Amino acid sequence: MVDGKRKNFTDADDALLLKQIIADEPYTGGYGKVMERWQEVADTLNASDEFSRDNLTAKTAQNRFNLLLATTKRRLVDEHRHTQANAKEETRTKALADEKAGVVVRELAIQRLNRRNPSGDEDTLKSSQSPNKFAKLAEVLREHKEKELELRREQWEQERHDRLAAEAQRREDQQRLMQVLTWLVEKK
Repeated sequence: MVDGKRKNFTDADDALLLKQIIADEPYTGGYGKVMERWQEVADTLNASDEFSRDNLTAKTAQNRFNLLLATTKRRLVDEHRHTQANAKEETRTKALADEKAGVVVRELAIQRLNRRNPSGDEDTLKSSQSPNKFAKLAEVLREHKEKELELRREQWEQERHDRLAAEAQRREDQQRLMQVLTWLVEKK
């Protein structure tokens, strides 16, 4: 009789299942033959001493493969969305910084134009020659540029951190796969 205790797939079981699927290609069986091909995969794995599950059926093997495939697709879509969101945020931040710079320059230009001499006439010639105004404008632009550079540095640092974390995860996954493959080779 059936034990009744549910047994989950291990990483090693998943690796063996995927290798067997690659070897047998059950989806290439043609009309009416696909489940027979999945049964061949299940029979091969059931005969293997390395496979920890007992009585694997064709449907269980197919469902597990479909679950692994869906999980991988979902992860890839999430990574793509995250990348797109970062790109949109970067574009938005740059546009906001450009807008702020434009506001500062416009305000200074308006102040300059609104200056009047005691007679009430605009003193455009005198204000355009004033070194103080140019120095102030240059200082504001320099500060804005520094803020923008700092924002970019933070953004690059965050992207670098994300890339390093993703690379560490890939290395860990690859190392786990190599351990499984090494274990498989040693078993044979």
